[in-house]
Amino acid sequence: MVAVSEETAVDYELTAKIATDAFDAAHVHFSPDRIKWLYERSFGRGTTVLAEIDDGGKIGQIALVGRTVCVDGEICPAIQLVDLFILQAYRSAQLVRRLYKEVERICTERNIRYILALPNDKSALLNARFLKLSPLLWLWLPIRASERGRI
Repeated sequence: MVAVSEETAVDYELTAKIATDAFDAAHVHFSPDRIKWLYERSFGRGTTVLAEIDDGGKIGQIALVGRTVCVDGEICPAIQLVDLFILQAYRSAQLVRRLYKEVERICTERNIRYILALPNDKSALLNARFLKLSPLLWLWLPIRASERGRI
């Protein structure tokens, strides 16, 4: 039976492998070092990883990276949703719903009123369906590339 629980000690090598396998695309490769940086050092507010476990093995997750936002001059706790994935053999609306229910429970328990996300097309639909999130800001930034140090 699949259960959702907070992962207290993230295995970054395993997480990167499962994430890469879950996306199953030639151009998508998750790096253990990038995941560790994001979860442990990037914003300094901590990360909660909600893992889906089946018979002791991790099959998916969503991560809640601690952030802060300033609303009307007040600093408020927030989370940023990142790294949602489930291995293809296990994907179902029920499992996705379980992850999002746990996100909602944690936000309520921790009095977090703000959720940030930079979702891909699929995740945007899931965020809207399960958390009732809607785009606050559509932002298209011009991409600039140059040789190192020449911009």
